[in-house]
Amino acid sequence: MKMYRDVSFVFTLLFAAQLSTAAEPLTLGPDGTRRELFVDGHLIANMSGGAKQHLHRPEAKEVVLTTDAPWEGNTSAYYSVFRDGEKFRMYYRGSH
Repeated sequence: MKMYRDVSFVFTLLFAAQLSTAAEPLTLGPDGTRRELFVDGHLIANMSGGAKQHLHRPEAKEVVLTTDAPWEGNTSAYYSVFRDGEKFRMYYRGSH
């Protein structure tokens, strides 16, 4: 019974934390805009006054990552890029 109470308490805390973050306002950049990779109903509640969503075209740039080390194997997948303070970090998985 104690374990059930502890698990219920943890789920209640997680649910409350999610509710508190859902009401945070959208933070814009210094020029009043913000680009997102994917925007859905989580960021936009409604659009009016002729507002619409559109995709930006990709821009061809230099090669970002070459997986040619022996430990990376001949297949590399599951790329994950995230911000850690002022740095951007990337994890990926290589296999043979």
